[in-house]
Amino acid sequence: MRPFAYLAICALMSSAAAETPPAERVWPGAGVKLEGRQGATIEERGDFVYVQTGRCRPNTWPNVAFVYPTPHDLTQARGVRMTFTNCTDQTLRIAIKVKGRTAQDQMPEGGCNLSAHGVCTKELRFFSGGWVFDKDPHLLGLKRNPHVGGGSSRSLASVTELVAYISAEDNMRFGVSDVELVRGGPAGRPPTVLKADTFSPWVDAFGQANFTEWPDKVHSLEDFRTRAAAEDAALAARPEGIPGLQKLPRRIPYVTSIGPRSRPIEGADGYWGKLQDPFAPEFETSCRAEAQRAREWGTNEWCLGWTSNNEQSWGANGAALARGVLASPDDQPAKVALLKMLDVKGMNTNTVTDAVLRELGEAVADKYYATVRAAIKAVAPNHLYLGDRNDKRNPEVFRAAARHLDVITVNVYDFRPTVELPKDAEDKPFLVTEFHFGCYDTGFFYASLIPVEDQRTRAACYLDYLRTVVDSANYVGAHWFCWRDCPITGQLGEGANAQCGLVSTADVPYTELVNAIRTVSGEMYARRYGTLP
Repeated sequence: MRPFAYLAICALMSSAAAETPPAERVWPGAGVKLEGRQGATIEERGDFVYVQTGRCRPNTWPNVAFVYPTPHDLTQARGVRMTFTNCTDQTLRIAIKVKGRTAQDQMPEGGCNLSAHGVCTKELRFFSGGWVFDKDPHLLGLKRNPHVGGGSSRSLASVTELVAYISAEDNMRFGVSDVELVRGGPAGRPPTVLKADTFSPWVDAFGQANFTEWPDKVHSLEDFRTRAAAEDAALAARPEGIPGLQKLPRRIPYVTSIGPRSRPIEGADGYWGKLQDPFAPEFETSCRAEAQRAREWGTNEWCLGWTSNNEQSWGANGAALARGVLASPDDQPAKVALLKMLDVKGMNTNTVTDAVLRELGEAVADKYYATVRAAIKAVAPNHLYLGDRNDKRNPEVFRAAARHLDVITVNVYDFRPTVELPKDAEDKPFLVTEFHFGCYDTGFFYASLIPVEDQRTRAACYLDYLRTVVDSANYVGAHWFCWRDCPITGQLGEGANAQCGLVSTADVPYTELVNAIRTVSGEMYARRYGTLP
């Protein structure tokens, strides 16, 4: 590959643009070979290829690959575009990945959520990630390490295939059509090369990158004082509260959280850890103790409601959740409970059907939400139970949540929130409790889970996301994650080093983003209700 070839980072952008950029057809008809992988079978029907999963192994990614006969140079492409069709009754997260001949296989990828039986066209954008080293700088403790020149950097110079995939979910089906390269600029830009030998010290006294400049960078204590004074003056000059409404007192509504614990479900897996067993006796005891601990904060008039735990390991669907329980040791309380349910149905683990497994998985979620709700409502009967900030799309879990939650909290990292309740679920609204966008223009090696080109684009994406929330009857709000950028040297423990804050590590607000927030705050009531209340 070419030295320091284009560093490609991805962003999924909506295809709804004023003008359609020129495109180069990849499939059908451009000589690529189709392959179904990781348990997926494929079926070609005219200009569509349908991907079908059977029984999936955990931690696999069933996919269809569009394989080039020889390596392809995409350095001058703006992105790749595909049209997806969801052939199921539930929301699917479908993603695009570009693969090529690099030592670490680090290539552009990103996903989108598609509602049941929905059709949409998504573009995976290529743009510069900003920084690459001439050799390994040996920076440790970062969740996303900086890229090094040569074989380990991302490169579009020698692409071997384009892939459309989902996470391991049994009996899923989706279609792909109109696979194209978008040729309208701007193409990816070459990154700035940093010299590892002269890189340190790379962080200044304000926690900022030493190796680059940007408009809002703080250079001295006097500079910091000047900016703080200007910010105070700007705030003093603005009315408190939302335009057109009475002034609000300087108090901020908030959400409190509890973390009930129990013996984990041994057969489950997940990024943050195994699911707590809601059938274990200590789970109910822990829920009550946690509710008592949070009583003071959770019954305050400014408290909107309660959440419990965070981004739990629910699995892709109820069947996957039930299999994890049934794969646990025989003395696992949840397993004992599910085996009794099977016995009542005249079934066992050898004769159980997929439909019954989904019921069993829903029973696990139902037990969790019912137990937590009872503990919270015993302490705070007039406050909302908001659930567990779900980052999965398990339809059976959502169905159980809708029975017990007042509002369902979801973490939706995408360009727009697209979570929907499954068929026949009780009607409950969603509250987005995490989303963000970030970029590389302030010296970060990791631009966040949803990277974009620059601060201006970041603000525009915020406006689009929040306006989608305001315009939808399914959502009652959205929480940005988070207040301040992660340390560029990595957060203690997890190593998070994302540019995802409303303010920088030097406590300086991002002007474009703050203005976007003010815009939405000023228009949201009129936009939602047609007139100010």
